[in-house]
Amino acid sequence: AIIGIGLTNALLTGSSVMDALNLREVTKIFSSLIVSPIVGLVIAGGLIFLLRRYWSGTKKRDRIHRIPEDRKKKKGKRKPPFWTRIALIVSAAGVAFSHGANDGQKGIGLVMLVLVGIAPAGFVVNMNASGYEITRTRDAVSNFEHYLQQHPELPQKLIAMEPPLPAASTDGAQVTEFHCHPANTFDAIARVKTMLPGNMESYEPLSVSQRSQLRRIMLCISDTSAKLAKLPGVSKEDQNLLKKLRSDMLSTIEYAPVWIIMAVALALGIGTMIGWRRV
Repeated sequence: AIIGIGLTNALLTGSSVMDALNLREVTKIFSSLIVSPIVGLVIAGGLIFLLRRYWSGTKKRDRIHRIPEDRKKKKGKRKPPFWTRIALIVSAAGVAFSHGANDGQKGIGLVMLVLVGIAPAGFVVNMNASGYEITRTRDAVSNFEHYLQQHPELPQKLIAMEPPLPAASTDGAQVTEFHCHPANTFDAIARVKTMLPGNMESYEPLSVSQRSQLRRIMLCISDTSAKLAKLPGVSKEDQNLLKKLRSDMLSTIEYAPVWIIMAVALALGIGTMIGWRRV
């Protein structure tokens, strides 16, 4: 769904598909969708083969087919053995927790994506962010700029690895469109520092277009820092620093209000309580 929305937005706005989609992550997603079922098939097939070969002839095999009435006739009680029940409870709880957490993340992400699309004025950035959080975001951008100035060879390596920028306009008009490219990193940082002065206490003074532009530029800078961290020769300390800066940059950009988290959690929980019999 997210990939489809990104493609639709790129087609409707006339922007680059390369900018709209993180092709590296898209490749990972499709690779996992292809590989995961194959791995699951091999593991499940291996377990079935081992059970049929080494367990089908034992006396314990018929226990898994007993219904409560059969168990009561042979053992005098309907309930399965204690450790069997414990194993079922632990395995079911583990699957519910891991699968529910995954569904929760997807649900929150999709809801926020819809809200950013239909009501950008209120959700494209965290309008409830405090002055401290905004200052933290601005300081992270400034610290990232200092890091680039101290390691000028890293941006050059990244620029050489990326496709070249589109040709500049030759009609003499001022270019205001922003292209997410490593070569534009310092320009992006300058734009953010202009939009976020040091004494800013709220995002309210920014117009809707400025908030949308801020979000796009911050995501671009964050993506650049992530790519820099993966370059060969970057130390572990620098990788941790870039990760910390990236987290601070996006603290007021990639967020979810508490009421959305609670709504998605309740929807999943109530849906499971009502629909578990069908499953």
